[in-house]
Amino acid sequence: MRVSSRPMHALRFRSMDRYLPSGLIDSENGGWWSWADNVLTPEMAGAIGDADIANWSGTDDWQAIQDALDAHIYFHIASEVCFRQSKTYRVTKPLHLGYGVGRPTCARVRGPGIARRGENSFSGPIILCDFSNAPGVAIQGGRSVRWKGVGLKGRNFAHLVNNHMGAVGGASIDDTLGPNWADPSLDDRADTRYAPYAAFAIDPYAGARPGTSYPDVSYPSFLGTVAQYEKASSSDTLISDAWIGGFVVALADQPCRARGSGVCTKLQRVVIEYCKYGISVGNTQSRNVSIEDASVRRAFCFLTNKTCETKSGVCRGSILNLSLIECLNIFSLVPGHCFGQLEIVNLDAAGLWRIGDIAAGAPSAGGLIFRGGRFDFASQNDARGVPAKMLDSANPAINVKFDGGQLKNFRSVAMLDLTCADLEINGTDFRPADARDSWRFKSPQTGV
Repeated sequence: MRVSSRPMHALRFRSMDRYLPSGLIDSENGGWWSWADNVLTPEMAGAIGDADIANWSGTDDWQAIQDALDAHIYFHIASEVCFRQSKTYRVTKPLHLGYGVGRPTCARVRGPGIARRGENSFSGPIILCDFSNAPGVAIQGGRSVRWKGVGLKGRNFAHLVNNHMGAVGGASIDDTLGPNWADPSLDDRADTRYAPYAAFAIDPYAGARPGTSYPDVSYPSFLGTVAQYEKASSSDTLISDAWIGGFVVALADQPCRARGSGVCTKLQRVVIEYCKYGISVGNTQSRNVSIEDASVRRAFCFLTNKTCETKSGVCRGSILNLSLIECLNIFSLVPGHCFGQLEIVNLDAAGLWRIGDIAAGAPSAGGLIFRGGRFDFASQNDARGVPAKMLDSANPAINVKFDGGQLKNFRSVAMLDLTCADLEINGTDFRPADARDSWRFKSPQTGV
């Protein structure tokens, strides 16, 4: 579409003719044209998508993809940025879905999604994040942001794969130690509290700048002079149908010093592989972090609210139909005001080493409930050893309830470090590695 003045976004060009929309002749300059199609792909902004997923080679498509995102978000060019082809795109800087400046922004990114179970060769479009000092995608100041069907691969992938981290048969190095899950060659800040190497980081630039922080952002000129931190927060972000692999954290929910408004993040049908942490929640106002039909493979810990950020993330609501495959820990949590009632329904966990740990904190009004599900502790073996406690809790603890389900293949004693008042077991089947010693706890209410 021909326009009367130079567009501020990057999706523009200048023609050689000198006619203006008014019909007058501009004797010195050509005419300006702006993107007017309802479809916007990275290729239309100049992306090539020729990266080699194994060798980390190919064109740096960061500028083209970021130009497309900025044009869509700030100038309403097209209804979404669409990755229509299953290509691999290499980027050397983080992609920004909004900058947290001015009014809240909305972004839509869509691709064809995961094929099969998310293996590298069946993952749909993949963005190779060829850096480790910043998040792959930063979502800042957004409202109802939607990211669907486009995967991310990070530089921590090879370290975890080559050392067989999380494998039931044992790893090349001690994978029961959290620090070993971050490649030593990553940037020094990759496994830190306020600047973790995350696939997705929501509101990483909110609040005051911490001592260890992400690098400065090169803001587009149309925003004017912009400070690096103290940015607006987000709400109602949905990430779905995407593959994530090779980061320290797959999703870091507010890795910042702010305690902003409700984040209300949602994950649906996301496959996470070879990451130290699956989800890290850091905001006391995060409300319900909704997780549904997710699959996590080869992780040190699936869920934490005490590792990154303010170490006080609110975890409450329901986690539905979660599959864990060779993940050593389900959770690492702190109770108190930052822990509501969290319910995990129909969990299927194969290759566990421990359930997790609960740190010291104020008593919680809620609790942790497991409804149904299967806990297979196959990683308790001669190669890895047996943890001192399957569930390690510091007083005062939160209430933990097992309602049905099965705990199996653990060695010797199922050590759950909770007082009788804090632990409730109703109709749960305990089946150690020696099946001759299986037993079931009955409900004191029903006797079943």
